[in-house]
Amino acid sequence: MESLGYVLIYFLRGALPWQGLKANNHSQKDGLILEKKRSAVAKELYESLPAEFEQYFRHVQSLCINEKPNYVYLRNLFRGLFRRNGYNFGVSPSAKENPVDYQKYRHTALLFRFHNRSLPVVIYVVGPSMGYRLQDRDNYDPMQSRTFAKEVQVGWPTVPVMKAHLVFLVSQNYPDKSSQEFSCQTWVGAGLKRLREIGYQSQENCTKGVNGMVDATMDVEDEP
Repeated sequence: MESLGYVLIYFLRGALPWQGLKANNHSQKDGLILEKKRSAVAKELYESLPAEFEQYFRHVQSLCINEKPNYVYLRNLFRGLFRRNGYNFGVSPSAKENPVDYQKYRHTALLFRFHNRSLPVVIYVVGPSMGYRLQDRDNYDPMQSRTFAKEVQVGWPTVPVMKAHLVFLVSQNYPDKSSQEFSCQTWVGAGLKRLREIGYQSQENCTKGVNGMVDATMDVEDEP
């Protein structure tokens, strides 16, 4: 992931700080490049680049060797940058000048529907960054709301499960109040992961759900 970030910077600038280093052999050159990467200051790498690049590197460089990156967070970083620069996906450039308020206009939640006559239940996080709390609305269908944008289907549970038990399981996935990177999107992703870990959803369905959620947040209108 870190190497991918360097590739993106190379595409933008046409060069990296450690290019052109002289050495007697490949091994020595690899050592010089590693030393340069370690000593390169933030200003040298990110100067004149959007802040999203520094946020990207801060995240990937903080990961442990076997830790999985927060792909939803990273993908949203650059998709948001894409949109703020006036680009859209397959349509005319947006005329909006101000950054979209994701807290207000890109809210996501877990919605559970049932085969029997039970009404849906929605579970989501509310509150400011680093102050989220869980909330649920039973017997509620968000499609009734005028601000509803899109429902992304994930899949039916692999085993029968009662509504109350499902709500209890997902509610054990508490919001992370210690990280500024945490958002309603990352909470939904963690909720789907929880369902996969206990065998209620497949990995394929969870991946499809996360990707669909990210796409949906970028496709809705910039204003309600």
